[in-house]
Amino acid sequence: MNYIDISNKVYIDKDDLICILDLDKTTVSKTTREFLRKNEKSKRIVSTAHDIPKSIVVTQDKVYLAQLSVLSLKGRL
Repeated sequence: MNYIDISNKVYIDKDDLICILDLDKTTVSKTTREFLRKNEKSKRIVSTAHDIPKSIVVTQDKVYLAQLSVLSLKGRL
């Protein structure tokens, strides 16, 4: 199967996946905050979390805020 459920029945193609980041650890960085700000401005951010997001899933076209942890998402690969 080439698709993974990143949370709440949102599926992405594994071939489009660039990286999965821990939201708490990476948002400390000014570079990451700027990356998120630019993508939000260009409407590329998609929140799949009904609660507080735990991870950032970066694909070719979008940046997803997912409520699953990096460990849980990596287990689905």
